[in-house]
Amino acid sequence: MRISVAFEGTGAGEAPLSWGQQDIWASMARFGEQLPLGGVTPLPSGTTVEDVAGELRYLMSRYQVLRTRLRFTADGVPRQVVAATGTTVLEVADTDDPAGMLERYRREPVDFTSDWPIRMGVVRHRGRLTHLCAVIWHLAMDRSGAAVMLREVAAKVQDPVTGMQPLEQAGWQASEAGARQSRSALRHWERVLRTMPPPWPVASRRRESPRHWKGRLVSPRSRSPPGCWSSAPAPTRPRRCSPRSPSRCAGARASTRCRCCS
Repeated sequence: MRISVAFEGTGAGEAPLSWGQQDIWASMARFGEQLPLGGVTPLPSGTTVEDVAGELRYLMSRYQVLRTRLRFTADGVPRQVVAATGTTVLEVADTDDPAGMLERYRREPVDFTSDWPIRMGVVRHRGRLTHLCAVIWHLAMDRSGAAVMLREVAAKVQDPVTGMQPLEQAGWQASEAGARQSRSALRHWERVLRTMPPPWPVASRRRESPRHWKGRLVSPRSRSPPGCWSSAPAPTRPRRCSPRSPSRCAGARASTRCRCCS
């Protein structure tokens, strides 16, 4: 069963991706993974569908990042589009397998132009709601942001959200002030790196371009779930390579858990 949940929040518009979003999108494209955050948490006895629908409405109304979808330009560049109003869905699944529901949420294809960044559902077993299942795009928030969201929804915080919202942040980063800070940060980290003992970094004997290079680990045995990128425009579809196997071996990524987010 699917319950429609209408929402309305402050702020709407379109902007480039923020620096953090650009980095996450590049990682998603390289690895062919949605890199979702999420998990399963038990529900208190007596929780109703209306209770959970109210929480979902609160989240969608309060946080611009959860009302953000993507629009792709003609050359495949993603831009963020924040909606002021809309309708999302709360799923009610009659099952005794919350882990299976979570895995399905993680694996289902995502259309970044029409899907909302959060998928939420409840497990109903023998007529009683037992578990909440939620998955959020990593493009929308990281683990720390999810932890703040969980604290605020638990306390039903009504004060305005503090700090820059997505559209404001993207606008500042595109400004001259943002460019100055970016250049200053790069100079700072270059100085830090050059204090490290030899042999790294080693001064190049040749003048090469570009100045900064990237490297990546590739696991030829790993695979992405079929069709998980079917909704992305062709210029942005990544190679089908999952980071999970090399990350386990090389420690390229670390997993942490925070209540229903991992």
